[in-house]
Amino acid sequence: VSNRYKEPFSLVTQEKPYLGNSEENGVSQRIWLWRTALNETKKKPIFGYGLRSQRTLFFKMVHKTTLEKNLNFRVRESMLENAKKNLHSQYLQWFFDLGFFGTTIILFGLIYLPLAIKNSSKVEFILLYCLFIVIMITENLMDRQAGILFWSVCLPLFYEEHS
Repeated sequence: VSNRYKEPFSLVTQEKPYLGNSEENGVSQRIWLWRTALNETKKKPIFGYGLRSQRTLFFKMVHKTTLEKNLNFRVRESMLENAKKNLHSQYLQWFFDLGFFGTTIILFGLIYLPLAIKNSSKVEFILLYCLFIVIMITENLMDRQAGILFWSVCLPLFYEEHS
């Protein structure tokens, strides 16, 4: 059981590809996605690649990389299959799409709301909001209808209910 907790940290430091082998799992796939996306954002860190560009552009970038490197079939296919997925981190998704500038604006808005109502008695709202903020570290909620629905309808209704 203790090896399972150490796994994400060992994947970050290892040099061999950790996709396309018997050790591939959800954790290794996410870490691969995050590392690959961060490497690609280094090319356009200020303004990113544009809204919704991760859906098509990221796959093309990974495909080009797999062609340039001499990878075995299983590793290549696993990389291409994982590149079709979202980045499994809302913050990283924003950074890839919008760069530092756009992500900073969004983060300012996310931080401003709890600061604006910190003196209110809306403890449940703030707890729910903080849970949403934490979940976005490992999930791309704003790419799903449920995340948009929660953000635009449920969260304001919950705030108003306790006004």
